Amino acid sequence: MFDEEFRTLKSMRLRDVVVQVIALGMVVTSALVLWEFLMVFLNSESPVVVVLSGSMEPGYYRGDLLLLNLWSDPIQVGDVVVFKQPDREIPIVHRVHRVHVRESDGHVFILTKGDNNNLDDRALYPRGVEWIGEKDLMGRSKAYLPHVGYLTILMSENNWMRFVVVGALAFFVITGKEDH
Repeated sequence: MFDEEFRTLKSMRLRDVVVQVIALGMVVTSALVLWEFLMVFLNSESPVVVVLSGSMEPGYYRGDLLLLNLWSDPIQVGDVVVFKQPDREIPIVHRVHRVHVRESDGHVFILTKGDNNNLDDRALYPRGVEWIGEKDLMGRSKAYLPHVGYLTILMSENNWMRFVVVGALAFFVITGKEDH
């Protein structure tokens, strides 16, 4: 199955291997630069997230990849937001169910709910918290790619899969031939 790649690897000179490893490093660096660009352009600490549960079905499904922004336009009922709670490691992707703006200081209070859930998210908020604030938001969904993030879910649920995927990618980049 990988006979051609193994023959290529055996026949490579050290210089060729070093060039391919540098190429792999450039691919990784380019991905990191793209991530940083998206963070700045979209004003979000995490501009891309993957839906991890079925709580947003039928709008979004497990494995859908969301592109987020946190621009200054006001949060509205119906927006799909990603928020993080201090007592939870994984961000939550849910729809804005209600918005309340306090008249005295303009502070925005947000109540969220998963489309596939019967109740709002108050049970997900820390004890005693009835609403979340704009400070809790990581971003608002502006675009999505269906099922594109499913590999991420598989890798997070199966540690061995990370090594297989990363190893396979590195192997194919290193053994890849450049046609001149």
